[in-house]
Amino acid sequence: MNKLALLFPGQGSQYNGMGKEWIGTCREAATVYEEASDWSGVDVKKLCTEETAALDGSRNTQLAVLANSVAMFKVYEEKVGIQPAVSAGHSLGEYSALTCAGALEFSDAVRLIARRGQFMEEACAEVEGGMAAVTGVSPLMVEELCALVSEPGQFIQPSNYNTDQQTVISGHKKKLEEALDVLDRRGIHYKRLPVSLPAHSKILLPARDRLAEEMRSLIIRMPKWEIVSNLKASPYSSVEEIRHSLPDQVVSPVLWSSTMRFLQSSGITVAVEIGPKTVLRNLLRQSAPAIRSLAFDVAEDRTLLLQYMSSELYRQNDAHFISLCMGIAVSVRNRNYNQEEYEEGVIIPYREMSKMKRTYEARGYSPDAADRDKVLEYLVRILETKKYPHEQIRRRLGTLTAGRRM
Repeated sequence: MNKLALLFPGQGSQYNGMGKEWIGTCREAATVYEEASDWSGVDVKKLCTEETAALDGSRNTQLAVLANSVAMFKVYEEKVGIQPAVSAGHSLGEYSALTCAGALEFSDAVRLIARRGQFMEEACAEVEGGMAAVTGVSPLMVEELCALVSEPGQFIQPSNYNTDQQTVISGHKKKLEEALDVLDRRGIHYKRLPVSLPAHSKILLPARDRLAEEMRSLIIRMPKWEIVSNLKASPYSSVEEIRHSLPDQVVSPVLWSSTMRFLQSSGITVAVEIGPKTVLRNLLRQSAPAIRSLAFDVAEDRTLLLQYMSSELYRQNDAHFISLCMGIAVSVRNRNYNQEEYEEGVIIPYREMSKMKRTYEARGYSPDAADRDKVLEYLVRILETKKYPHEQIRRRLGTLTAGRRM
């Protein structure tokens, strides 16, 4: 059976005008930028749609990448809609992954990311730092290099284990320059990263502590599907683990190469990058070429994705039709705050859909026409209870029934 993963990029993937297409494609995507602006006090919509130097600041960059990824996810849900088996986010992207899976409210994620960027900038206000990507050598060799040049109070450390042949280092500018001199003498390739903040280094310990305090009272839920932790390269198992891991992530390396190995071992066959550019798609193609990897930001990849999903996922096992409906059900924003109505019209039918999906997967056969109609009834009930516009409901149903004819 095909298994889908969604991947969310982090800071550094941003580019000018990255949100223009999504604002014009999907009403819910356009709303994301407006809400991010309202909740952060920063003109996120402008950051994502215009050419502006303000996009270079760490706080603004993090807000813009988060909003752009969530907006793109809204478009993905409308155009494709299949719920993933697992998601993973690279650094900042982990917040996008948790938000799209319902673990964090978008409003909370925006405020948290605004604070995260602020805390990181303030922690480095009197520290000159930097980062560089080292390629062509093993992570162990990079670790040895960091140990060679570091000393108490002045250090560099691995910050991103991206692949078995690419490791990013981060830390004090002076020690970074010493490390790069060693690499030059050894003929090892590296690339300086255009950042001033030494992300995922112990320099940011004050930011870690302040972020942990912010998260003490934050409402967090278990995600609707598995989210792989940057710290351990395996899925979160509890709300408290999420609460403690996100602050620690600021000072700890991102275990991305191990995350890709986890995707392979989990039987993932398709991975879609949801966010600006194609960094994660390209890393996955290098490290796990057996996984079909696509970037939703690339028009050609979106076309391939739709073709692939319709020709293989739908035809191979119609249980994916239930997953598709469940994905739409959870992605639509709720506008009904009557708890009794929500329980009756959203929670109960979603549970029934989930039971049907587990039944068909366990027995290894596909839903018949009557059961597919029942799933659609559940979906309509959920969308109506959430007060989703009737025209949008009709469009969703039209996409689903068109997909069934493929």
